[in-house]
Amino acid sequence: MNLNNFIVLKTSKKYNIYLYTFFAFIALTILLLFFAYTHSTKDLSAISDFEKILNNSKYGSDAYLDITTTPVLVATDDVTSDGYYLASTGDYMYIVVLSNDEFNDLSAKVTSGTVRLYGTSIVPEDSFKEILINALNQTYSKDYTTSDYATLVGQYALDVPDFSNSNYTNYLLPFVSAFVSLILYLAYLNRKKQTEYVLNKYNQKEWNTICKELNNGKYIKSANTYITDNYILNLSNTFNVSSLKDVILTYQMNSSYNHIQTESSLVLWSSDGIKYIFLASSNDEKKNVKELRDIATKISKINKNLLVGYNDKNIEKVKKEYNIKI
Repeated sequence: MNLNNFIVLKTSKKYNIYLYTFFAFIALTILLLFFAYTHSTKDLSAISDFEKILNNSKYGSDAYLDITTTPVLVATDDVTSDGYYLASTGDYMYIVVLSNDEFNDLSAKVTSGTVRLYGTSIVPEDSFKEILINALNQTYSKDYTTSDYATLVGQYALDVPDFSNSNYTNYLLPFVSAFVSLILYLAYLNRKKQTEYVLNKYNQKEWNTICKELNNGKYIKSANTYITDNYILNLSNTFNVSSLKDVILTYQMNSSYNHIQTESSLVLWSSDGIKYIFLASSNDEKKNVKELRDIATKISKINKNLLVGYNDKNIEKVKKEYNIKI
């Protein structure tokens, strides 16, 4: 369709903004997925043996530990409910931190052989060290002190995350971004369909007339609503055009704030269910009434069957004859 009016042409293509934004969110989703993946997985081959980092690394290092027996619970964290377990590699004992689910999963696996745990080295609280030392003294009738802690089990504990090796919370933002992308694409399809409907309502000759009436400047305008000699157009983000012959109902609507009238407008309904709102341009109530009445009079001269006024009779007639719910 050849549209030789800049405003009409620009408005008829506004739905593409949804497509451009959709592509932007798709790109964002891909970046977020990449970020989530790289932060949820680790190169296991680059992780050090926990036994080797005890004296050479700072806490917070990624490490693995091969255990041969089911760990023994020593204490439970009151905040996280994670357990501090004494785990054996066959030669030495170390402390590992596990959730209940992790411990249950580990218990089922360790019965069939050595299990490798991946985690991060942490420094246990002093209170835990005292608990462990007391437990060892009672079990083995020893007289250890907290100064012996590092010698007995090493200075660090291995904090073991989920066995899945993935942090699903990292994928929350990509999911949201993908969902927004879907909404934008559906909005694009809806606006495109609506725009195509408007463009196909009239043939090229009629569109030439619409654009000509806009180009000659002989129209009345309120915000993005235009009324020419024969047409009414909404050239906002919602693109609609109707012939004045197809306007079936009009009525005035007043808005007020603190019982003071602040705005007057004329509501117009077309036979295909499109609603137009034309705001009065003056702050003077009398001028507003005249302006809106003149518009209604102009349309009634073009459409002799125009219904004027918001009342039960008109609303029922519109519903019955045009299947439009006001």
